[in-house]
Amino acid sequence: MSSSKLLLAAVSGIALGTLIGILVAPASGRETRKTIRKGAVGIKDTLAYRCLQAEDMLVKLRKQATSTAEHIESTPGPAA
Repeated sequence: MSSSKLLLAAVSGIALGTLIGILVAPASGRETRKTIRKGAVGIKDTLAYRCLQAEDMLVKLRKQATSTAEHIESTPGPAA
């Protein structure tokens, strides 16, 4: 199993377990909805942060690839 599938399975399991725990917990409907809402906002914020991190990483990788390609193009090849 690839690491991305394993990570997705772990996150899904944690989310499902948390949701079931919240729904089964002895709290009023209002408190349960409030808890779910807070969790959803937390997940949204975490995903937004991770997307920004991924974007930054991709920008750096693009710059690195461009620099490497320019270096390769400017390096003279073997004489034929």
